[in-house]
Amino acid sequence: MSVSSDDPLLPLLDSVHRRFGAVVDAVFLYGSWRRGRRDTMPDFYVLLREYPSGIKYFPGRLLPPTVLVLQGGELRAKVTVLLTSELARAVASDFHPYFWARFAQPAPLLYVREPTVGKQCEAIRDAAAVRLTRIVATWWQGHAVPPAAEFWQQGFTLTYGAELRSEPPERIAALYAADCAHYDTLYSRWAQPQGGALSRLSWRLRQTVGKMLSGIRIVKAALTFEDPLDYLAWKVGRQSGVQLEPGTLARRWPLLFGWSYVFRLWRAGGFR
Repeated sequence: MSVSSDDPLLPLLDSVHRRFGAVVDAVFLYGSWRRGRRDTMPDFYVLLREYPSGIKYFPGRLLPPTVLVLQGGELRAKVTVLLTSELARAVASDFHPYFWARFAQPAPLLYVREPTVGKQCEAIRDAAAVRLTRIVATWWQGHAVPPAAEFWQQGFTLTYGAELRSEPPERIAALYAADCAHYDTLYSRWAQPQGGALSRLSWRLRQTVGKMLSGIRIVKAALTFEDPLDYLAWKVGRQSGVQLEPGTLARRWPLLFGWSYVFRLWRAGGFR
């Protein structure tokens, strides 16, 4: 994907380069903005050769990624940062689907440092797509898998269930419909009947582990985001329809007083 001189994403891309400089390997565009929505922030995944210095990136070293918000022109973007090597390792070997579910989705490159990095990024996307498709197929425990639309909607339900996200069925259906040709190709190549008696139990375990890690990532966001609870309120409201505003104390000291707000969101159905 090329970025033209009048593209509103170009100032955001410039902000990424000003922030991280020569260590940027690649920048992916991900999420709803890529699918045509303009009532949301663009999502960038920024791959680095090495982390910048500073305490802000230390939590991301322990549990990638680090999530920031950057301003560029009239837009703000959610910028997710991790090392290229970390992403390649996570897609190949992580038990929970946080990374390989994301990068199985179409995610065009806005920037790549050099052709060899571009080939590495393509390999990461290919590996994620194959892994997601094959592991979703294990849900059917060796029986014939259903048609592609049902297959992928169940797959998205499973992977969203491995995070603290509440996505209604109509949004999951829209996710498949937006890129059905992409998903149908993966389905035709890799959705083979497989799995044994423990396959569904493995998914339940992935979801338990993933929800725990999602909770830790929410805490991490308080260390890297400006106004993390307002972002959380906006994100949960857009995904689940639950609209709750954080209080003054929670906004001012999110690590101390944000827990009650997160609990209120959970009680209202913002997370599942």
